[in-house]
Amino acid sequence: MTDSETPGVPQARVEDQLRALQLIQGHRASRAVGVAARPGLADVLAEGPKNCAELARATGTHPDHARLLLVEPVCRTRTDPPRG
Repeated sequence: MTDSETPGVPQARVEDQLRALQLIQGHRASRAVGVAARPGLADVLAEGPKNCAELARATGTHPDHARLLLVEPVCRTRTDPPRG
């Protein structure tokens, strides 16, 4: 058995599951960008650093939603495997 194999699960199935996970993560990332673009988040951030409450007020969103829009890209960057 190789390091990439899971006991009792064929390698092809593991690869299929990983591909499905990559597709789901890609969809989440693209949705986060689309949602962030709608309230003008980039325009507000171009004015200078803001905390989540300030972003929420400036974009008319809920503070928790503003936080999620900021956290999603950071989490995505930290969990992506290196490309090369």
